[in-house]
Amino acid sequence: MIAKKTAVRLYFRNALLNNKDIADECGKLKMRLVEEVNGDRVLCTDSKTEFHSWRY
Repeated sequence: MIAKKTAVRLYFRNALLNNKDIADECGKLKMRLVEEVNGDRVLCTDSKTEFHSWRY
């Protein structure tokens, strides 16, 4: 059995591969965060986590 964390990552990866709308939205978020977080990796990660969490 695979770990829950791995399963979640695979689920999200598959969602990106199979749903162009989700992939586009994720790409837009990443581009926006590049400008907004000014190199703050923790803020960037936290911002992406919110995006990921509502899809599960």
